[in-house]
Amino acid sequence: MKTTRTMLSMVLCLALTGWALPVLAQDGGDKGDGSSSGSGGGGFEGWKEGDPPKPAEEPKPAEQPKPVEEPKPAEQPKPAEVGLGANAPGSHESFIPKVDLRYGSVQLMGVFQALMASNVWINDDDATAGIPDIDNTFTFKLQRARIMLKGHVASENLEYFFQGEAVNTLSFALDAYLNYKIKFGDQLLQIRAGRFVPDFSFMMPRNTADLAAINYPVYIGGASGNMGVGGVMALWRQVGLQLTYSPVADLSVMFGAFNGLFADPFVVRPAEAYMQAWDISVNGVTYSSLTDNNKMKDFLLSVNYKLGNASIALSNWFSSPPNQNGDEDNDFIYMGVLGGEWNNNKFHVVGEFACRTIMYADDGRDNIYSFALWGHFGYRLTDLLEVVGRLDWFEPNIEDDTNNDVLRLTAGLHLWLEEKHFRVLTNLFWDMPLENFDDRVVAMGIQVQAAALW
Repeated sequence: MKTTRTMLSMVLCLALTGWALPVLAQDGGDKGDGSSSGSGGGGFEGWKEGDPPKPAEEPKPAEQPKPVEEPKPAEQPKPAEVGLGANAPGSHESFIPKVDLRYGSVQLMGVFQALMASNVWINDDDATAGIPDIDNTFTFKLQRARIMLKGHVASENLEYFFQGEAVNTLSFALDAYLNYKIKFGDQLLQIRAGRFVPDFSFMMPRNTADLAAINYPVYIGGASGNMGVGGVMALWRQVGLQLTYSPVADLSVMFGAFNGLFADPFVVRPAEAYMQAWDISVNGVTYSSLTDNNKMKDFLLSVNYKLGNASIALSNWFSSPPNQNGDEDNDFIYMGVLGGEWNNNKFHVVGEFACRTIMYADDGRDNIYSFALWGHFGYRLTDLLEVVGRLDWFEPNIEDDTNNDVLRLTAGLHLWLEEKHFRVLTNLFWDMPLENFDDRVVAMGIQVQAAALW
């Protein structure tokens, strides 16, 4: 038994020795490979005998914190347009995309205005001028629904503009003209030809939704009700040519030649005549807004200078309409307007002084001299709310004490709901005669207008 146990121990030892020797031999070879490529374990991969020791790696620089981005400044509102030609029809920003093609472009725009008016008429019971009693009125009115097309043809320097009125039953076509720009370095010459409102006075050429109030100044639009104020100093749309020369960006000189006035404004009311695009008949005389009835053209000469948010302008109009009493010579009319405007998108101040001389041909009538003065103030309480006030004075004939001069007071509250695109205007007005108060009607009322520009 003892011998058997001894033999088994020997066999087990031999088996363990046979398994361990190859493993030890492999380990020794690995160590030999490692020691052959370096001595004393001081080598590194790729190191050979005689190479200098591997340099110590420099520590990576600490990451610098990213600079804090400064907030972008808030976008400043665009400077308000002021002066002659400011806020003209089609100048507002439209949210309808413009279509640009290789040989031109087209953009659709429009203006919609609706009015609610409640007038209170004050009559004098002892009036001797034969003025009938007028009841109070309350009415809704669709004032304007205008469609505009504008763009360029062939070159961006050749612009076109068209405006039509769906509410006006006299004529759909209002404005239609071409405007060509010629640049000489910093100088600019614009040539406009067609049918349009000349750049005479601040408010007359403006978009009807940018009059700073609901109504035009009295000397342009007349008074309300049975005030009898005639002979307004308005041109409205004329057919002709206007040149605008700007030697520098802030100075503009306008010169124009037009078919002109049909007759003196006491005979033909401009608002009725010049809204039409075809023939009209007044007192047996036929007039056309598309052709010339005059022996002489009418001429415009205006100068406008801008200084930052302010503008000052002088407009002159020279007219020679046919005499209405059969005289072979023409009448002569001169109208001049001096105005100033300032608007910084918070405060808006604008005013004008206007004068007119009508010199009749040798038909026995006396000359007529007219004056007008108006001023407007607006203040934006917030981006949404604006308060306005306006004072108008118009004297159609200073030589006639019974002719209907008028003083208008206006106060208003305007809501700018969508800034340039939608607003609601509320105006209180009082048209008060300055002479012959007992024989004249005094008009008072409130107007609310919704105006949308698209």
